Amino acid sequence: MLQQILRDLYVDPEIISGLPDEQKQLLFCKMREEQIRRWHEKELELENIQEFKKLKNGKQVKFKLGSDGNEWVWVMGEHKDDKTIEQILEEQIEIQAEQETNVEREAKEMEIHNKMEVETKRLLDEELRKKQIEEISNNIQEARRIFERLEIETRRLMTEKEEEEKRKQQAYFERLKEKRKHELLEKLKEQQRKSLKENDDINERNRAWAAAEEKAKKAELIQREVAKKVRTDYRNSMQLNVCFDTSPSPSSSFYSSASNSFLHAPPLTSSILRSSTDLDQNGERSKSKEKTVQIEFVRSTTKPNTIDKPLNINESTNTSGLLSSNTVPSKRDDVKQWFRELEIPYGSFLSSNGHIACWFHGIITRIQAEQMLKSQRIGTYLIRVNEKIFGYALSYRASDHCRHLLIEVLSTENGGNSGDDHYYRFLGSKNEKFQSLNELIEKYSTNPIRPNSNDMLIYPLGQINGQQPDYFDLFDNKTPSDDLYIFLDTTTSLNRSKPYNEIDTHL
Repeated sequence: MLQQILRDLYVDPEIISGLPDEQKQLLFCKMREEQIRRWHEKELELENIQEFKKLKNGKQVKFKLGSDGNEWVWVMGEHKDDKTIEQILEEQIEIQAEQETNVEREAKEMEIHNKMEVETKRLLDEELRKKQIEEISNNIQEARRIFERLEIETRRLMTEKEEEEKRKQQAYFERLKEKRKHELLEKLKEQQRKSLKENDDINERNRAWAAAEEKAKKAELIQREVAKKVRTDYRNSMQLNVCFDTSPSPSSSFYSSASNSFLHAPPLTSSILRSSTDLDQNGERSKSKEKTVQIEFVRSTTKPNTIDKPLNINESTNTSGLLSSNTVPSKRDDVKQWFRELEIPYGSFLSSNGHIACWFHGIITRIQAEQMLKSQRIGTYLIRVNEKIFGYALSYRASDHCRHLLIEVLSTENGGNSGDDHYYRFLGSKNEKFQSLNELIEKYSTNPIRPNSNDMLIYPLGQINGQQPDYFDLFDNKTPSDDLYIFLDTTTSLNRSKPYNEIDTHL
């Protein structure tokens, strides 16, 4: 390759780009040496050729030899036909004078010819200029007459156009005035109709709320009678499964006919869930009538009832036969019942302003959560109610794929007013406990969830379907006696920061 490069004195740019700097410098030095060597060879060849040409084309002087063998000599003037020096000089003078006369005559003739041409050209140009001036003058007069006619015609057209525009504007303003007058009349009539309809709707809504409130009060009296029995059943029955994504065995279902009576007991009363239609800024009812869910928590003057600590697998063997280690939901309704009766009172799914948090989702499957998160950016998360255990599942978009962590709900029997008897933790974690799901999210929004990773909870993922959220069925617990209210536990409150003895209850 090097010999070919030195022979051709050319290097492919791709080869040069692939060589290091040292090899590039070495290659350039070799090529330069080859160029110098070839130059020296060419110089030697050129010198030899020049010496040969000098020898070949060299001129020599040889004298003509006469008949006697000596150099031939001619002495001017000695021959009979030779002219004298004076004659030769005179002839040369005559020839020179004739040549000078011819040159001067030709110069004069050329000068006269040039003057004639210049004068002829001047006369022609002057005549042409006069003709052009006459034509331009005629054209200017014609153009002036044409311009005057165009100006008169333009003024006439502008006057007609202005008059036409005035007529159109007058007609447009007349139509606009009539249209505006008609719109104001229609708007006034519509406002009158809406005002009458709004008054009718308000009266009808007030009557409906009065009837519903009366039903709620009657139902509350019935609920208070069974509340004590229901709490006792809860205390003896609630336990979370500690298995991660493990389906329950049919033979060991917790909700058997002997121990599922608490699932069918009526819920406790302390707050209501109502469906309402959105109203616009003028008080008009929205045409779409999209229903939203609003949870109103009320205060209670009684202390919260304590719930027994759920049994772990290792502890279940030391407990009486009311609870087993396989306390997993056998159907979707069991999870709904657990959420309504034990999670709604604590309000862990609510944000600081009292509304349902945007990251909270209902009973959705793992596949549904992954479909919602796969198109989101890294750090997007949601918390959903798990369908396999009485607890939650944290689903988030990690750097490699979607990950899922189960969150178990635990309770202790300390009976204090601080709300520390109910906490949350990741399944299998023994050290970390959180008073609410918000506290869990706040920690891992700035700290990695897993060691040696950057997985953090940064972007909450809200509802995909704006018409009806996926947690709607968790709160939709309509009964034949009351289709507007869902009663919650009267012994708990949303605001954990306030003592329970400062909370009151109202409908």
